[in-house]
Amino acid sequence: MAEVVAIEPNPAARAILDLNASLHGKIVVDHRILGAKDGNRSLHIYESSGWSSALKLNTQETIRTIKCEQIALDALLKHKHPLFIKIDVQGAESDVLLGGLETIERCRPIIWLEYTPEDVGSSRSALEEVFLEAMKSAKLECFSISEDGSLILISDEGLASFSGDLLMIPEGMPIRNT
Repeated sequence: MAEVVAIEPNPAARAILDLNASLHGKIVVDHRILGAKDGNRSLHIYESSGWSSALKLNTQETIRTIKCEQIALDALLKHKHPLFIKIDVQGAESDVLLGGLETIERCRPIIWLEYTPEDVGSSRSALEEVFLEAMKSAKLECFSISEDGSLILISDEGLASFSGDLLMIPEGMPIRNT
């Protein structure tokens, strides 16, 4: 039976997600924050935009910080076989990927990742290394998604200058560009 596991540590966003989940069924909402390992972590909530991140973003916005329980993707999905993972964590992508390398290698899911270098800041090179490790260990190819929805293969070197939505797809999976 298919289910959606949605992670949302921001209490305001989680309240909306909980309501939607109750209307649609088969959606499990988890209040923890994803990271490289299990433990505790601060979540920074940006008041005017409503964004939240485990990292302090490069912004002048007013921040409210709360403590959250953190779980690694591998621990969360230990007994599951995800087909698709979407990661939208405003700068904490490398932590989430590091905490999910075992699951990514075991299951080879399609991964959609929103990647904005301005959010990542100084951890950009670390993120690129984690991308490359995930891509090689799970045999994933990395694509950008163009404005018209077509997929464009990104080389290992091309990742260094990339910004936008990334799609990591298992090698050999048929892809139909329209």
